[in-house]
Amino acid sequence: MYDWLPQADILKAVHWILSYISRKSQRTSVAVFFKCTKLSRIGKSYDSENSVNIPFEDIYKICEFEVSNAFFILNHTVFLQLLGCPQGGPGSPGYSMVVCIYYEHQFRCSIYDHLTFIFFFRYFDDLRAVVVSRSSDISTRSLAFSLLEKLQTLTYHPAMSLILEECSQNTF
Repeated sequence: MYDWLPQADILKAVHWILSYISRKSQRTSVAVFFKCTKLSRIGKSYDSENSVNIPFEDIYKICEFEVSNAFFILNHTVFLQLLGCPQGGPGSPGYSMVVCIYYEHQFRCSIYDHLTFIFFFRYFDDLRAVVVSRSSDISTRSLAFSLLEKLQTLTYHPAMSLILEECSQNTF
């Protein structure tokens, strides 16, 4: 899913998520605790002996370096990966989620009038989209199918594909 995605789009999504978190939380760094990672959080830590503060700008620079410098060896030849997430890179699972969330956020903003009809649940690169409709009302049912069609065909980068799993014909 992420093999053919331009790296500039990955970095655009990372920049967007960091800016979004900064605006929503009014924080610009992450506190990482050495001994107890459960204490790590968005925001500063004033315990300099047991933690380190990493500004969002540095997080972006680290992501940019990893994505732009993904080298691999094939038949004793070193290649630079120019498309997609770095295979096996420590940030790749996060990049895949951020890219999906970025495009899904744009989709949700484009259907603002219909937000009560659709709900997203994400687990890494798996998306569960639930669209609510009244079985007796043909117009809401048509709207539900229209939203799913737009989600599948118009939401993500053309290099990405969303495969729908059919649900059974029940009342849920």
